[in-house]
Amino acid sequence: MKRYIKTPLKYALPLLFIGALVLVSISGCTSPTNSNQAASSASTTTSPTTSASASASVTPSNTASATPSADVYQVVVSGPTDGQYGAMWTATIYKNGVVIPCDQLTGQVSWYINGQPSNGGTFGGNQCTMTHDANGLDGSPFQHTNTITATYQGVTSSPISYTDTEIGQPTVTQATPTPAPVATPTPTPTPQPVQQQLTEVLISGVPVTVQQGHGFTISFQVVSDGKPIPSATVTFSTLSNGVVGTGVADSSGQGYLTLNTVGWPLGSVGGYADYAGNSQYSPARDGWGTTIVA
Repeated sequence: MKRYIKTPLKYALPLLFIGALVLVSISGCTSPTNSNQAASSASTTTSPTTSASASASVTPSNTASATPSADVYQVVVSGPTDGQYGAMWTATIYKNGVVIPCDQLTGQVSWYINGQPSNGGTFGGNQCTMTHDANGLDGSPFQHTNTITATYQGVTSSPISYTDTEIGQPTVTQATPTPAPVATPTPTPTPQPVQQQLTEVLISGVPVTVQQGHGFTISFQVVSDGKPIPSATVTFSTLSNGVVGTGVADSSGQGYLTLNTVGWPLGSVGGYADYAGNSQYSPARDGWGTTIVA
């Protein structure tokens, strides 16, 4: 030590410089170690955050289950023009825009006239067709305006209005009075007018469907004031084939007629049953309908 102290200044400065370099070198070797430990610590600290982020990224998203859409029905009613008597109407049913054949319907087609169900009286209906006989709708032989609708699966058709005129109105004939003889002071009494009695044709037993080429039997009566008319003759016709048969009631007023469907077209068939009347009874008509299938 004494030797270093005695060393001249020009030699001591280099030695001090070398000593400083040694100290700096030692400090540099220890600093990276601390830096690596800090980096390792930081890596260890942030690792759970990265893992949580990855776990969140693979969480499956919610998927909505598909709900099947409901079927859409449409009811379209078609029929004769205004003024026809005993008119036949047809309902066409659409499911999702596709026509359903009448014999494949799973529900009932309900018919309404002026908002009232057409399930009896002077008009009747089946699945796809409905025949309207205005001659007994309200009991008065005058002109009627009616509204027709049909309903299927809760869906109602657009209303169709039409006007019909009844036949069978009372006809009054006035007898010509006989002039009194000149020599007789008392005139001959005037005869009372003769009035035809109103009648009505009643039909029953028409099947909903008939196989083409097969026969079916219709039951009929002609009544006046609620009483059957014996030996009344009724002529049956269809809109497409004309007259198809004539039946005569028995002494009790009950009649039957079997019709053969050979040559009849497939599909809805409508027609009339006509009573011509006579001097005592007025004419009358009723409508009927069925569906011809293969």
